[in-house]
Formats: sequence, structure tokens, C-alpha cells
Amino acid sequence: MAKLYKGGWHVKIEKGMLHLSVQLGTEAVRQHSGLATGYFAEIILLWGDPGDAQSLRVDNTVSETFSFGAQGPKVHTIVLSIQLPVRQCWMAMLKLSCTGRYVEEVAKYHAMNVVRVGKGVS
Repeated sequence: MAKLYKGGWHVKIEKGMLHLSVQLGTEAVRQHSGLATGYFAEIILLWGDPGDAQSLRVDNTVSETFSFGAQGPKVHTIVLSIQLPVRQCWMAMLKLSCTGRYVEEVAKYHAMNVVRVGKGVS
């Protein structure tokens, strides 16, 4: 994650929702090369019974795509929110991806980190 992302994040759980505050901007996300023209953040929620492959589910929330060339603050914060499952184990991950020509297939333009795990609300 550190090779692509230098920002920080904060997790808040409130009323059955996970809210992930993510710092983005040209000082938080590394461009690597001119092939990467933009970037976006995504929260991925894997949930269910890990002992039963048939019960596992994946949900996600994706931010808008931001441009490396856009004028604006060098660091800004967005909030991604996702509903937590009821009475199920879950794992939330932050994924950052760059967009542009040829970058979707190259690993250095993507990063993922587990931000929180838990058991759903009853």
C-alpha cells in the first residue's frame, strides 16, 4: 500500500454503517507515471461464514474518479459508507486504483489494505 498511497484513513461505525474517511489528492496518491491519469477509492466488504464458501458475499462502494491533473487541494478527504451485515462476520478493505492507458492490468497502480474486521450488529 505504501508504494501507491501516502495518505491516511479513519473508520467510524455508527448505526450499523461503516464510514471510512480517506485522504486523497496528489500528495496522498502517487502517480508513478504519466500513463496514470486519475484514481479512485473503493471500500470492499467481504462478509459471511468463512467456513462455508457458499455463504460468502461481497459488497462495495466506489468514489468518483479524481484526476491527477486537476487543480485543487493537494490533500482532501472523502467518506465512503457501507451497510454492515446483521449477525455475520465481516472484513472491510480499502482499495485504491489508478485509471489511465494500460494501468488497469499493472499491480503497482493498485493497492488494498484491511481497515477493520468485526461481527455484524444484532
